[in-house]
Amino acid sequence: MAEVKDVMIKDVVTVDAVDTVLHAAEVMADNDVGSVVVELNGEAAGILTESDIISKVVVRKKDPKITQVKSVMSSPLVTIHPLSTLEEAVEVFNETGFKRLAVTSGDSLEGILSIEDLITEETRFIKVLERYIELLKARSC
Repeated sequence: MAEVKDVMIKDVVTVDAVDTVLHAAEVMADNDVGSVVVELNGEAAGILTESDIISKVVVRKKDPKITQVKSVMSSPLVTIHPLSTLEEAVEVFNETGFKRLAVTSGDSLEGILSIEDLITEETRFIKVLERYIELLKARSC
């Protein structure tokens, strides 16, 4: 069975907890990502998503030029080990309701896993199975 490390995004985009929300939004736009992991004292401490920016900054009319990321990030960071199975990841997603998990080994941030990554992987797997079934049918004729 596939493991988290096989599907996760390894190039994690990060910002510092004291950065402004505007800076974080610019980093997201520059890297074409919907979230950034937030570091505090060099360690992953939370996550900031586009949804956080909308619901916690825009809707509440906070100034993104002065609002610090740490005041609106989702924390504590929900993590999963890179050797966890995708089935275990689905359980964590279901239990927490989050759409992204930080992949950590010890204190080291290894990657990020999103629910979209799992859907993409499962879709690939289903297509492989469909092709296999077609081959079996062709052989039996």
